[in-house]
Amino acid sequence: MSPLILNMLLYLLLFGVNLAHNPSELVLPRGAVAALVKSARGNYKDYEMLISRNIGIRKFLWSPNRMDIIIFHDSGMMDQDKLYIQSFTPDMDLKFVDVSIIFRRFKKVNNRSCPSTKESIYYSPGYHSMCYFWFGSFFEFLDDYDWMLRLDDDCELFTESRHLIPPTNESIRFGATRWIELDKINFDTVSETKEGVVVRGMKKFVNTFLYTNRINISLPLHTWTAPYTNVMYIHLPWIRANTLIKRFIHAVYESGCIYSNRWGDLPLWGAALMIAREAPSYLMLPYEHYSHKMTVLHNKIVLHEKKRRKRRGKIKDFIDRIIVSINN
Repeated sequence: MSPLILNMLLYLLLFGVNLAHNPSELVLPRGAVAALVKSARGNYKDYEMLISRNIGIRKFLWSPNRMDIIIFHDSGMMDQDKLYIQSFTPDMDLKFVDVSIIFRRFKKVNNRSCPSTKESIYYSPGYHSMCYFWFGSFFEFLDDYDWMLRLDDDCELFTESRHLIPPTNESIRFGATRWIELDKINFDTVSETKEGVVVRGMKKFVNTFLYTNRINISLPLHTWTAPYTNVMYIHLPWIRANTLIKRFIHAVYESGCIYSNRWGDLPLWGAALMIAREAPSYLMLPYEHYSHKMTVLHNKIVLHEKKRRKRRGKIKDFIDRIIVSINN
């Protein structure tokens, strides 16, 4: 037997012995691809976007040994709803997780430091609870996972993405395809001269938190950058170990401002990451965001402009795509 073959056999033997003693070395980090879904109670048409999303995951992202596909839902989802949703991707097992306990926490409050407005009152208790859930409460249901990709039910992948999630760059601990400067938007505006109708009191709250926790950031802080949270990636061991972010989440919950003024998870995550000195990390993960009528690329959007034209005496809708670059 040649020395080369002998060395190869010895290597394989030692590798096998090592694997037997350390089987965890080949265990890949396991993730969750998650959405929070409002139950339609048998009205199957309301699940069309979710099903389209799931088909996109099955085609472009799913890897059974690396991830679970989790559908968080309220108490209204019936067994026949689950069977119907699952039937469109029969080989991709969906895990349905009841998070109705989050919705039962809702309480109607009007905090003077973050008062209700006519715009914030417009949002349902379920929407307030959704913001509460995505700003930290989802951790309660993901103890067995190393990472999470939030991919909302109105978002759909359209290109091969298996090599993108989880990111090969291990320094990405919180990632999003798009990041937003809060002094350039509407309802969630946080700037030196303006405060949006659903972020009332947030700037003062954040500055107070920075001061009381002696965080060395030049005060007063007027604005910050926030992730477009309908698609976001989180490295869960990092967030579990980050006591400062967990303290901020707790302070937000204690304030009641998510329920009072409808503070959203988008500006809140931006504030949390700024407090933790976590720079924006970009996911190269393009997707359609149907409810906002846009395609989200790497920090760019393609707006779907809805127009009307007469054709053969009838009004028909169609969508034109206009590329709009948004520089970070």
